[in-house]
Amino acid sequence: MPLHYCLICHHEIAHPGAECQYCLSRATTGLAPPMALLAGVFLALALLFAATRSLTATYQEVRQERRRVHVSEATGLSEAGRYEAAASEFRAALRYGRSDFEARLGLSQALFRLGQLSEARNHLIDLVARDPTSAVVNRLLAEISARQGRVDEAVSHYRTAIYGRWPEDPEGNRLTARFALVELLEEEGRSLQVVGELAELLEEAPDDAVRERIARHLLRADAPERAAELFEELTRSQPEDAGVFEGLGEAEFARAHYLSARTAFSRSLALDPGNAGVLERLRLCNRIVDLDPTFRRVGTRERYRRSEELVQRALAELRRCEVGLERFEAEIERAEALDGSIRRGGAEDSVEENISLAETLWVGRLELCPGLEPEDEPLGLVLEKLAQ
Repeated sequence: MPLHYCLICHHEIAHPGAECQYCLSRATTGLAPPMALLAGVFLALALLFAATRSLTATYQEVRQERRRVHVSEATGLSEAGRYEAAASEFRAALRYGRSDFEARLGLSQALFRLGQLSEARNHLIDLVARDPTSAVVNRLLAEISARQGRVDEAVSHYRTAIYGRWPEDPEGNRLTARFALVELLEEEGRSLQVVGELAELLEEAPDDAVRERIARHLLRADAPERAAELFEELTRSQPEDAGVFEGLGEAEFARAHYLSARTAFSRSLALDPGNAGVLERLRLCNRIVDLDPTFRRVGTRERYRRSEELVQRALAELRRCEVGLERFEAEIERAEALDGSIRRGGAEDSVEENISLAETLWVGRLELCPGLEPEDEPLGLVLEKLAQ
């Protein structure tokens, strides 16, 4: 005869579907059947899991709140210039999250202000690896690289910053970064790169204030022709701006266009009569123009007189050299023999001969005593112009 078993407890029962006496006895003694027990266990685990999640969330909220408090305090300290205390607060914030971008950037900025460049750079290298397009990070890396003498790295980071992602005021920040790059290139004597950067900036059609800055940088980069063009344009849009006319005067002066420079300086001084610097430049232009024998606006006799004065002033400069004058004995004798008389029928030739003699004497002065600063600035500028 086959045996039958309870499907719950596996004890023997009389026939399939019969009540299990073992299960009934357990129920009467207050013991729960195994399935009910398992359900209770699962319910308890679920409640424990929910409680754990709640506690974890609360713990994380507390950590995040403490981080926010430290970052807020650190930011305020940085704005007040208390960078040592700010760095300490940013470090405290990082204890609640080593990967916190805001706190690490703030710490890097504070360390930069404290001159702790290597540590600041280490933090920034990690940040730029996580966000290569961050303009703020690249700008700070550029400044650190420049201070540490890694100029090419600095240039690369500046360019990334210029075209990178700025969280606020992107146009203003890009412009600031562009001029910071230009100034770095100027310090390194990279004039061609300066002109290239400024040309790119000009293509963006900036306003007059920016165009004026560009013109002044072009002037410093030994590009006076382009600078003069920009200043000339600005004088038409800003006819009452003394600074623009002063800039035009400097650009024309750098091109050895002394008459044009004099006109520009005169206009600048008329708009700003108290500018002593412009007044001095105007006087220098007048002295140059009055000495130059090549101006066709004056008559032949005046041109000859100027050519003789050019020779005498060049001779005076040469005689300041204490040795080697015997090498130029013939030229010195020719200069001393000049008496203001013009050869009949040879006025133009006499002017050219005197100019050539003055140039020879000046070259001799530069050869014999190159370390001696010339006393006659207009003379040097006139002869430099004539030699072009």
